[in-house]
Amino acid sequence: MTGTKSGTRETDFLLGIPVPVKPESIDRELSSMWKAASGDAPMDSSSSPVTRVCLANLIWIGSTESCERARRVLSAVAQRCPSRIIILEVDGDDPNDDLIEAFVNAQCFITGAERQQVCSEFIHFRLGAGAVAHLSGIVAPLLLPDLETVLWYFSPHPAWQSGVEQIMPLLDRYVTEVSTSHDPAEALEHVIDAHLRAFTLGWFRLNSLRDRIAKVFDDGETAALLPQINSLEFIHDGAPANPNVLTRCALLAGWMASRLGWRALAGASDGSFLFQGNASIVNVRVSGEGRSRAGLIESVRIGFTRGESITLNLGGVGSSTHATALPGGRGLIMPSLGAFSELEEAEALGAAITTRGASALFRESARLAVPMLRHFHTTKAKG
Repeated sequence: MTGTKSGTRETDFLLGIPVPVKPESIDRELSSMWKAASGDAPMDSSSSPVTRVCLANLIWIGSTESCERARRVLSAVAQRCPSRIIILEVDGDDPNDDLIEAFVNAQCFITGAERQQVCSEFIHFRLGAGAVAHLSGIVAPLLLPDLETVLWYFSPHPAWQSGVEQIMPLLDRYVTEVSTSHDPAEALEHVIDAHLRAFTLGWFRLNSLRDRIAKVFDDGETAALLPQINSLEFIHDGAPANPNVLTRCALLAGWMASRLGWRALAGASDGSFLFQGNASIVNVRVSGEGRSRAGLIESVRIGFTRGESITLNLGGVGSSTHATALPGGRGLIMPSLGAFSELEEAEALGAAITTRGASALFRESARLAVPMLRHFHTTKAKG
């Protein structure tokens, strides 16, 4: 990861090519490069005016193996939420390796009728495992004041824990993905108990589906059925114990329970989970017999005490999208819901950074999801 020999450091920087800098001189180097980029004249005759924009401090930490994918996701996030992005790439597991290398680059895109270049800035550290113990000293001086500071950290590593705990007091928001944990229910519980606005990324991936489920009950006929719900079934095409889909189904059910005032009871011997609903016990079941690693949710079936049911047919990759049969013969088209692509992950992360006022709803839904997820994870793994 070095600058090209064909251009100046300032040119490489603005083109998005990482430029090596001394770790202790990052702010000075950035000031110099931004000054060159936004001077009286563009850096070349074809360049558009450059505007540096920072709406947040966004920090990522992970291994070298996951770093390139993270950079691509963060580059996509930068278009939605221009930020100072700090990448902490940990190279290897040697606790005696105190390597600290630093690189900087801009990430620019054209916007507006005047074709202004709006730019984020990337500060990329390559760290030996031993240097992780000094994360607070590395990160704190680089945080821009008066901006929200967000940590995206989805690959927990025991050797990094003390370093990550050092920077927690610097954060306003913490975003992870609990389905990647060996125990998603425990990880979700940890997120809920964090003393800051913390989220699992999958919550934001469900935004569209939550909205569409809510719209099913917008009119009087279907709204009248809400107090009579006595069953929910999520059907997916993944393996029965797929933690990705189990987490998403639990969060969806927890969201419905929080909106309808249900109380979590316990897991049932048949593998389902029971809530005390408005008029009866609500039985929640997750069914999957496929082999898809993504675990696409193919349909959601909502049953009622009088025998009616609504099935939301979501469709999967490579299949046609189905119309849903509702009371009265109406139809509803629903999208597929699968694992994260890089673009979807960027959209979810962008929503996690920019959304305001969603913390209370998430925590309420997640608290109801935890015992359900623990039950599903345990029973499906045994099955």
